[in-house]
Amino acid sequence: FPVTISCKDGQSIIAVHVGTNGKTRLDQLSASDGRLIRSVMHPDGLYYSHPRFFDKETVVSAIRDRDGQMNLAKIDLRSGQHEWLLPFSMNVIGFPYVKGDTICFTASFKGRDQLFALVGNSLFRLETPGFNIHTGSYQPALQNGQLAWVDFTAAGQKLSYTQMKPGDLQSVDPTTVSGLGN
Repeated sequence: FPVTISCKDGQSIIAVHVGTNGKTRLDQLSASDGRLIRSVMHPDGLYYSHPRFFDKETVVSAIRDRDGQMNLAKIDLRSGQHEWLLPFSMNVIGFPYVKGDTICFTASFKGRDQLFALVGNSLFRLETPGFNIHTGSYQPALQNGQLAWVDFTAAGQKLSYTQMKPGDLQSVDPTTVSGLGN
């Protein structure tokens, strides 16, 4: 179980189980004793990464298909139903972070990795001051009107943060998300 994230109520953990055959599934485990509560596997053998609880019964995860295309999905842990949040594309997507109804994530855009926020069906690119033009910005988090993220530097990872202001959210048409890497 390489990735585990606890539910907000502290009662369960979501983990990506990677089998010896390379197939993945989402395992919801009891936080108190590690007991398997339920498993979800997509019938097409999609690869899950960076799962986060959206609520007690729903998980948001970056997903890669067999062709290497990526997407974000909301997965209902009870039914196994997947709701695709973006069009599939060859852009790398990862590090989702959930705050209320907002899902922040990192995706490739114009040659580097940048931060995005999905609020309902509206997609925004998050402007960061002094952005790292060589590698990108990763692992976004929103709290009390502040945006925090990680940049890679020659001296290691650098945690940065800024107070969000008008203009920091650049609207992006979700139907053109497949062009994020252009």
